Amino acid sequence: MPSAEAGERLSWQRSTTPYANFLERFHDAYAAELSAFVEVAAGRADSPCTPAEALEALYIAEACERSRRTGAPVDVAAVRTR
Repeated sequence: MPSAEAGERLSWQRSTTPYANFLERFHDAYAAELSAFVEVAAGRADSPCTPAEALEALYIAEACERSRRTGAPVDVAAVRTR
């Protein structure tokens, strides 16, 4: 799997063996995210985001859900004021 580690060469050419699906492509990222979450939840690591950042992520997710439900754009500012 390509990485940005020093000394490893990356190629921007299309792979001859593409990923079969979205989950296969992002498996390592999801595993790392889940591992980081478990460490924070268990109290073994500090959260990488502030409460304000977490709240902003919630507002964005809510705006996305409202947009999905209605089929119309939703301004994040409108979610923040409710």
